Parts: sequence; C-alpha cells; structure tokens
Amino acid sequence: MSKGIELCKDNIRHLLDDARTLVKKNTWQAKSHAVALIVLAIEELGKAKVLMDSLQHSKGKGIGIACMHACMKNS
Repeated sequence: MSKGIELCKDNIRHLLDDARTLVKKNTWQAKSHAVALIVLAIEELGKAKVLMDSLQHSKGKGIGIACMHACMKNS
C-alpha cells in the first residue's frame, strides 16, 4: 500500500505541474484543461486517502492527517 500512496503522490505532483503550465498559457482552453487536471489530482488525493486509511486500519495505529498534508505539500 505504501507504494500505491507514493504513486498517487507522484501522479498528483505531475498533474498539478501540468495544470500550472497550462494556466500560464492564459487562454480559456488551456485554463479549462488545467481545471480537468486539477480534478484528476483531487481524485488521486482521494485514492491516497483510501490507501492511507487501509494502511492505518491494517496496522492498527494512527497515521494521522499529517500524511495528507505531506502529500499536498509535496505536490
């Protein structure tokens, strides 16, 4: 599960980087595509949260919200 969380974090980082690049183009079409990439990044964040919750449940110890903050901070 830890590998899956890392993959989600990588995906989030790449999606947000691509969205930033599109926003800089300053066209309506580019910005609308950037919004779509941000939505995909949010979905990846949800996947990471599910994986973290599963990992927490399986280990019986609290991972806490710090992992979610770390995931967002590294994006």
